[in-house]
Amino acid sequence: MKAIKIVGLIVALMVSAASVMAQQDIAEARQQLNGLLSKKNFDEAAEYVEQVIGESENKIQAVGLRQVLAMSLAENNRFDAAAEQLAKQIDETLSVADPAKQAELGNVLIGIFSGIYRRAGRTNEIIPTIDRIIDWARKGADGDQFSPQRAAIGNMLISKSQNLFFNDQTQAALDILNKELELAKSWCAQEAGESQVGHQLRVLAAICRTTDGEQQENSYQQAMSLVTEQVEAHPEQFNLLTSAATLVSQRAAVLLNDDPDAAQGIIDSFKALVEKATAENDEAKSALSRTLASLGAVENRIASTRKLLKLVGQPAPKFDSEFWVNAKEFDPEQLTGKVVLLDFWAVWCGPCIMTFPHLKHWQEAYGDDGLQIVGVTRKYNYKWDAEAKRAVRAEDEVSVEDETEMLENFMAHHELKHPTMVTPKDSSMWSDFGVSGIPHAVVIDRKGIVRLIKVGSGDANALALEAMIKQCLSEK
Repeated sequence: MKAIKIVGLIVALMVSAASVMAQQDIAEARQQLNGLLSKKNFDEAAEYVEQVIGESENKIQAVGLRQVLAMSLAENNRFDAAAEQLAKQIDETLSVADPAKQAELGNVLIGIFSGIYRRAGRTNEIIPTIDRIIDWARKGADGDQFSPQRAAIGNMLISKSQNLFFNDQTQAALDILNKELELAKSWCAQEAGESQVGHQLRVLAAICRTTDGEQQENSYQQAMSLVTEQVEAHPEQFNLLTSAATLVSQRAAVLLNDDPDAAQGIIDSFKALVEKATAENDEAKSALSRTLASLGAVENRIASTRKLLKLVGQPAPKFDSEFWVNAKEFDPEQLTGKVVLLDFWAVWCGPCIMTFPHLKHWQEAYGDDGLQIVGVTRKYNYKWDAEAKRAVRAEDEVSVEDETEMLENFMAHHELKHPTMVTPKDSSMWSDFGVSGIPHAVVIDRKGIVRLIKVGSGDANALALEAMIKQCLSEK
């Protein structure tokens, strides 16, 4: 009997040693792969990944190398190749992973592939792929009874709902979330543990992201009541407040543009809740200090919004240009008596570029009626790459002439015909107009009064700006 025990111990030690060696092998493989990627040897890197996966006994970790390769490909705008690597990773993971023990891998896969598929133009494959991962994750699950496996499936369903929402299938997204919410509530009714409450909180947060107005407010209030009651009854579950902080930030961000006082109010209420929950718990106080600090970014935006609201209805601050581009037949004096849309932007700003179609349309549609769009940017030390047809950051200092040429080529490439001023390095114009993020659009009426300020891209901002442009143009 003793000999059998010794043999069993030896076997266990051998298995453990093999596992450690396998992990070391994967770590070495990852290091070699990173070396190839740093040199942008993508074809060689892809061949190396295939080799490691084929030879490795630790398939799950070896397959994870595809993710490393895919992320590097995506960073270099090779989204098709990145999507192919992720498609292979999904197939291989689902063939070897045990959903009863590794269901959370499904959420990792969804979190990575959906964004890259979208960039690769494979949007129509996202939902079917998520469904395939969910089907895999359900294998061996005990129906809808609470378990870590079923909670992981619930998170996948939340991800599916958000992708449906992005595809303008809002009702389908809400159908999934409302069904999951009822299930989460039933779990909490049976046992209000931290995991069960945490899942219900995640579902409510997703509903908040998917809705607006009264429905969003109701979901937010449900979530905060849930957290407050749970933490008051079970102070040891203070980590729920970390999840709640994200929801507080999101809700405040929705409110701050129109009602910064209300946005600050919900942050203050949350801070009071945290202070009460951690009053006699140093561990909780230390753990939640970063959570509270993260709200500082939202509070800074609230302060900026208050400044913007003070600008509305006041004479526009003075313009300050070092030089102009795209303005051969333009004289700033021509702005007198016109409706002006100032667009603060930068060549490296993706959201700024997303607004360009609106800017082009507005100038063409309303220019003859008295609208003049004026871009405002700074020198960012970029030059024009004629072969790639894009602006690239220069290692050496770029001259004014080269920066001007870059901006003219950039605007021509995007078919922007309105003039743009480049402000001096020490200009106060940006702060005078309350710019804290770009794109930052300001509508100024014929009398030189600021009428509307919007920060960021998106249809809601575009609709509001166009409506104000029309209103100002109608005022003679």
